Amino acid sequence: MPSAVSRRAVGLALVVALTVAAVSAAGAAGAAFDAEPERANGNASVGDASVGEASVGDPATGDPTLSVPDSRNRAANLTATVSLPGDATERRRFVVRLEGFGGGVVANRTVAVDPGESVAVGFGACHPDGSYVVRLATPDDDVLVAKQVDVERTTPLVALGDPQERLDRRVTRNETLRVDARLHPCVDRTTLSLAPAGPNGDPDPAWSATVRDVDDDGSVSIRWDVDGPATDAVAGGDGTALDAVRVERVVEYGDYRLQTSTPDGIGETGRVTVSFAEPTVDVYTGDDDLNATGALAAARDGDPHDERYPVQVVDDDWVVLRFDVDGTLSTLPSDASLVAPESHENATVRVDGFYAGVEDEASPVDLANATRRFDAETGTLWYAYRADAARDRTRFTYVAVGETWNATAATTVEAVPAVQLAVREGELFPTERVTVGGESALPAGTTLNVSVRTANGTVARDAVVVDDDPFRATLDLSDVPDGTNASVVVTAGDRVLAERAVVVDTRPILELRAFRTNDGGEDQLLAGAANELRAYVWNRGNAPGNATVVFEVGNHTVTRNVTLPAAETRTVSATVPPDAVPDRERVDVSVSFAGDTESRPHLVVPAETTARTPTTTPAATSGTEPWPTLAGTDRGTDDGPTPGFGATAGVAALAAALALVARRADAD
Repeated sequence: MPSAVSRRAVGLALVVALTVAAVSAAGAAGAAFDAEPERANGNASVGDASVGEASVGDPATGDPTLSVPDSRNRAANLTATVSLPGDATERRRFVVRLEGFGGGVVANRTVAVDPGESVAVGFGACHPDGSYVVRLATPDDDVLVAKQVDVERTTPLVALGDPQERLDRRVTRNETLRVDARLHPCVDRTTLSLAPAGPNGDPDPAWSATVRDVDDDGSVSIRWDVDGPATDAVAGGDGTALDAVRVERVVEYGDYRLQTSTPDGIGETGRVTVSFAEPTVDVYTGDDDLNATGALAAARDGDPHDERYPVQVVDDDWVVLRFDVDGTLSTLPSDASLVAPESHENATVRVDGFYAGVEDEASPVDLANATRRFDAETGTLWYAYRADAARDRTRFTYVAVGETWNATAATTVEAVPAVQLAVREGELFPTERVTVGGESALPAGTTLNVSVRTANGTVARDAVVVDDDPFRATLDLSDVPDGTNASVVVTAGDRVLAERAVVVDTRPILELRAFRTNDGGEDQLLAGAANELRAYVWNRGNAPGNATVVFEVGNHTVTRNVTLPAAETRTVSATVPPDAVPDRERVDVSVSFAGDTESRPHLVVPAETTARTPTTTPAATSGTEPWPTLAGTDRGTDDGPTPGFGATAGVAALAAALALVARRADAD
């Protein structure tokens, strides 16, 4: 916008041209002396039509002067002052005319001025912003003086929200947005309209509303119900009259301009983002004997799980997910896939599920056959599927993504076995009374039937009741012959919950679990020194057993006989003399026990440079002595450490070995 100075420079040039034109138009304008045009909106104050009285007599001899301000605030009264010098001989009558800078009479005033006096003429307030010309003329419209005045506005016609910040509001479809606007003193009404933002947006507003200040407090307000019906979507607030409302269409998700306008010009513009309310997700469960329709019906009538706690679902029971999706879907995707993005309005919607595996081994869920329902009226999306305990944990996420925002809801469902038996596959059961333990995720009070079955039928049975503690069933197998293959079966009613294959027999099962050298974490042998070897052996059978542990270092062999009670471990030690270690860089060390042999190469290091690494001995699974995991076999468990090279000790050992090789080379 041009500055007031530049406008004045251009204006003065035009004043001269307009003055010459005005003289030639004197006859035509004479009829307008007493006319007082009103402003179109009725807000202008026009003042008096004449001041003083016209004089009669000889023509005046003194020249009048005209004073106007350089500029005037729009809200203030615009005035001009006409003066006659003291040497004037009589009262004179003048016409003072306010004209638009581009032409057109805004107001006429007549005034009579006595010699030596000054008379002020008022043109009222609230003229539109811009430059004007004030002309002083004779009654015959002979223009004597013309001066320019600028009408300026320091506050907006309509101001939205906080005076210090531009209006920027976010609203969801289930909310009502209140908009407050402050009006300029010269304005008593405004039209608010909502139109899509951006250069590619629809220029036509989604709705518009004309409101009027009826309590004269200088402000108006509206309430917009985002999802309300067209007839009631926009309502006026206190002290605000709603003169006209037009709702053209449903407002979709996205960014919008909230525009304000008045008959005199444009007011402030704000930004409104219509976004998603945060969707919610609830989890329901249904018994395994239901079908999908029955599970959904039970969920609709039931209560969801407490979201404060992880949701655990028994294997093969129904999981029902309910997403409140805030209208981000109008219909279900046409295909049958759960993981299927759908574009809806200005957003992308998807429902994802992921099996949470160990560490980073998660794999996508395939729930293409999940049963789905969508309630358009309530905006709820339902999924029903059977829990699968083979998949440890599933996390579901509902995501609605716009260009600059997103809304999500997520939940984690863990499928657990109905019963977890404390019995390993292939375990030996003695031919006498045996206790079978386990845990159950079924509701407290559920009766479980625990039985042992052979090819000839059920040979033992016990019933237990589920509570918060692990269950224990006692079974008498005294009539079952040794070597019988059987199964431990747990049922609830007709449903088989768990089954393990076992062998009814009384015998030892001996295994080598691991071995170590010199009580350290590194595979090293000391050159020129005695070396201690340790073997960790286990009897996982149900009867005592005897076997021999054979230690071999190079060509040197040491044997130890051991007796292992049932279900116990032992640590068996042997020491090999200094001359048993060959003069080589690496030597194989092997340990054999009950048909198992484990062999690993060991680095030979000088005794004085050996880096001994203190090791914490793992707790034994039974018996009195510890055992570690046997590295590189399928017999290991996670309960004991695995022998190997540690970083620091490995570097030290390698350095020592290289030094030994160098010395030997020098000796040669």
